[in-house]
Amino acid sequence: MAESDSHAVDRDLVARVVRLALERIPLAGQLDVRLVRLDEHGLTMAAPLAPNRNHMGTGFAGSITSVATLAGWAMVLTITGAPDDVDVVAQSVHIEFRRPVTGDFQAVCVPPDDKTLRRVRGMLDKRGRSRVELEVNVVQDDETVATLTGRFALIRVGGEQGS
Repeated sequence: MAESDSHAVDRDLVARVVRLALERIPLAGQLDVRLVRLDEHGLTMAAPLAPNRNHMGTGFAGSITSVATLAGWAMVLTITGAPDDVDVVAQSVHIEFRRPVTGDFQAVCVPPDDKTLRRVRGMLDKRGRSRVELEVNVVQDDETVATLTGRFALIRVGGEQGS
């Protein structure tokens, strides 16, 4: 997984998210994903078709789902404000494909609304754990080709509360 120079507002946060993805999710390197945008409007990861294709030359559903899940995972780390202090796991994911992926693609995730963000952070501070649902759009050539809906669980590292 690599970092790109475009649109990043907090280069330190981008670097930390990339480092954590490579450390905690070894598959991230095999998917050849790049974090191309991380700002107040959301997160975008880009992936080439070549290492993520199936026997028909189109995107392999497992790879596409993994890239989209990784984008959601990274967004959850980001919204906590302390990505090194939180473990994130996908509790459930559902993906719907609209058409085959035939080229390089992106996974685009917008942050939750302010009310949801306050709830997630409040529960994490109070109980050391929380959950959030996110939607990730898989986009190719400016068209949404698949949508993943995921519920992610957040657990404060060490289970400490009130940090």
